[in-house]
Amino acid sequence: MGRPQGYPVPEHKSERLFYIQRNKNTATVVYKVNELAGGVLNLERPMELCWVTFDASGTENDCHELNAIQLALAYGYVSTPIQFNLIRFCFKAYMDLVFYLIKNDFGYRVEVELNHKLYVLKSIFVCTEDLGVFPQVKFADLYLSQPQTDNDFVHRIYFNQ
Repeated sequence: MGRPQGYPVPEHKSERLFYIQRNKNTATVVYKVNELAGGVLNLERPMELCWVTFDASGTENDCHELNAIQLALAYGYVSTPIQFNLIRFCFKAYMDLVFYLIKNDFGYRVEVELNHKLYVLKSIFVCTEDLGVFPQVKFADLYLSQPQTDNDFVHRIYFNQ
């Protein structure tokens, strides 16, 4: 039981890297590359985040900023520059999985290493259960593709409750 069929998909824009959706509602956190003037990656804050909502027909509404709690506990990230075009980052909510923001000849993309292989991250779906003040994460589905073949697949991470 992953992302429900018919969930809206954010518009494809060149600066958008990936997005996170949840089972709670269709509001979506979109991660965008953060470049400075001249197309240089902002090494201190390489990605910007915003909430995208959708109307009843699935049309995308404006982006809205995340609040401090959302950034600190759920959707924020910690990053370390490796090179000017390669950033290592982890989500604050789950520091056990390492991602890489990479610039190549075709633009930016995010990759994750699983079983000693790199995969391109397209989106994440998080399934939670409300059991108190903060939702408990049951699992997260990573929607990935293999860079060499463009074959898409889903990798599920279960969380201990």
